[in-house]
Amino acid sequence: MSITSKLLSDFRKELEEATKGLQEKHGIILDFGAMTYNDTQFTFKTTATIGESKEDVEKVQFESDKGRMFELIKLNINYGDELFLQGLRYKLVGLKPRASKMPIVVEQKANGKRYKISMSTLKRNLI
Repeated sequence: MSITSKLLSDFRKELEEATKGLQEKHGIILDFGAMTYNDTQFTFKTTATIGESKEDVEKVQFESDKGRMFELIKLNINYGDELFLQGLRYKLVGLKPRASKMPIVVEQKANGKRYKISMSTLKRNLI
């Protein structure tokens, strides 16, 4: 048997389904990272975070990161604040303090896709 991207995609879905009960029981969120593979083996990073939902974990991380970004403290922004970019609504869902050019993560309300934006873009487009 050879490892293929289809096999890994199916495996990831089954693994996520199989660990749902374990996550709920222990109050953790498991995140399975990108998988790398060759013909005989595959690897992936697994991150376990304490929290009831992914959104709760994101909020706590957002507040922690906000404290390290002085410009954001002055703007008085919060997790979930909305902005309008190119005619579409987005909400603020994350920060990347170590990213100098695009430290803000937003999620498009219509389709749930996430994008990185600059601090100046955030300032210009807050609702």
